[in-house]
Amino acid sequence: MRTQKDYLMQFMRPGGPSSSSKASNAPPEASAGLPPEAARVLLLSPGPGPSTPWCGLPAEYACLAATLRLFTRLGCAEQVDETACDRLCSTLAGDPIRGGAEGVDRSQRESSFLELAAAWGLDARPVASAIEPLEAMVKGRPTTCCIFLDAYVGVLEDPETGEESEQEVGSRCVLIIGGDLLGPTFVAFDPWGTAGGEVSLWPDHAAQAASPLSWVVLSPKPVMPDAASATS
Repeated sequence: MRTQKDYLMQFMRPGGPSSSSKASNAPPEASAGLPPEAARVLLLSPGPGPSTPWCGLPAEYACLAATLRLFTRLGCAEQVDETACDRLCSTLAGDPIRGGAEGVDRSQRESSFLELAAAWGLDARPVASAIEPLEAMVKGRPTTCCIFLDAYVGVLEDPETGEESEQEVGSRCVLIIGGDLLGPTFVAFDPWGTAGGEVSLWPDHAAQAASPLSWVVLSPKPVMPDAASATS
């Protein structure tokens, strides 16, 4: 896991990895945050606990849990406890109010989301669009962005036949973990479905078609020096 982390951390540094997979003259704006392959490994690969403990939770809380996992696997252990993702999911699964947040008023859901993110060691603040968090990713800062949508359409696949069908869901949340500022195009984690979610590319026109209502950027809270170190 340490070897994987050292490799994947390259994608969070300005300029991205120096490999032949990217053109040497490609602008940094073309590689913000994580590419899809790295994101799938970090978010969906097995660990000590359940692979996708957020299954069954409201989408915004699944995105919050995925953010906690992403930050710990990227080496932010000083700011985010490595057990935070599993503990959050366990806590919410037993919370009849937040665990059933899909039926709660949207403004109340967003307020509850901001409050919960802060309680679990994250800075959470509304922004005007996903552009600001993408710019932070270009600079190598651990950042994600939740997009609250009003007209989400889910795609269900029959496991036996492979046939796909659409389902109009309406209110939903997806998590931006990378992308391309030049498009823009987003690398998005979508907690839809029984498998715990998937990582895919979302062009901006697809996001706009889902009627985005608000964006919330998430990042680890800065580590504050303790009193002893501050006075030394």
